[in-house]
Amino acid sequence: MFKHGCEVHSFDPSMLQPSYQRNESSWFHNLGLSSRNTDSYRPPPDQYVKAPQVWQMRTLTSVKEMLGHTGRVIDLLKIDIEGFEWDVVENMRETGELELLRQFSLEFHLFPKFPPMEDYVHLYKTFTNLREEMGFAEFSAHPHPKTLEKDKFNLQGDSQFVNTLFRYPPAP
Repeated sequence: MFKHGCEVHSFDPSMLQPSYQRNESSWFHNLGLSSRNTDSYRPPPDQYVKAPQVWQMRTLTSVKEMLGHTGRVIDLLKIDIEGFEWDVVENMRETGELELLRQFSLEFHLFPKFPPMEDYVHLYKTFTNLREEMGFAEFSAHPHPKTLEKDKFNLQGDSQFVNTLFRYPPAP
């Protein structure tokens, strides 16, 4: 994307790399996207996190403030945050950040124990509200191989959306 003149910011605390500028229009940040701000998030061990770690996490609103991008439109936001995307999408809806997205690429996850099964109805509503209430039209969907056995349950997929209600500046 940066080769085509786009400003690109990548975020991933699991890589254990310091923040740095890759080139004139691309940056890597040792920071995670969350539904709340914290400097002491301890991720559970999994295939990516082998040893105990502490991560700095920020909401999209806080990230934009940190970058000096408050109120700025994001042309494309891609999130892949291993089951935490549901709360982040809710936070972006509540703060109005979704209105400032032109396109949204979402990798969603349902694992055997996370998020809890009792949350599935709410998660389904969050996913469908992207389309029905928030105006995001899904133009591409790619489900990953799934496992439906209870103890190994795994449902993931990639969905790409365009914001059909996008207006700038947003309506008051």
